[in-house]
Amino acid sequence: MTNRPKLNIPFQPIDKLLLISNTIVLIAFFATCTYYYSILPDEIPTHYNFAGKPDAYGDKESIFSLPAIALIIAIPMLIISRKPHLFNYPVKITPENAQAQYTKATRLINILALMTTLVMFFIEIQTIRTVLGKADGLGESFVYIFFILMFIPTIFYLISMKKSSKKV
Repeated sequence: MTNRPKLNIPFQPIDKLLLISNTIVLIAFFATCTYYYSILPDEIPTHYNFAGKPDAYGDKESIFSLPAIALIIAIPMLIISRKPHLFNYPVKITPENAQAQYTKATRLINILALMTTLVMFFIEIQTIRTVLGKADGLGESFVYIFFILMFIPTIFYLISMKKSSKKV
């Protein structure tokens, strides 16, 4: 890892779109919590079981926990995405393939940051809908959708990375 080239990977339009999208979702996340805070009951769901049903409750102030956690996760992911030479790769990084591999890895991190923010925002919306009587938790399919959103981009990335390493 120490002899990997350190490259500045420029943002391509898709990368800018991912960053802007994540920022918009984070702003909407905080705005939604602020908007609904005054009409929430004093106790709201804070945890859901595997079936998507609430199984723990806390103060309504906890409505701001998920957006704060999403921000705490997104910012370091976006910062570390600018240092792809530090990542672990399933292929050997060489001067010839570094640009392509770093670009793919950076994009994956940005996609996962957005997916994480979206999933947490969905949980928050469902929490609000649940306490307002418009939903009965996250839904039974939530866990499966979560895994699809998080693992499909990673699988595509790994396949793409392996394919492109064979071309070099």
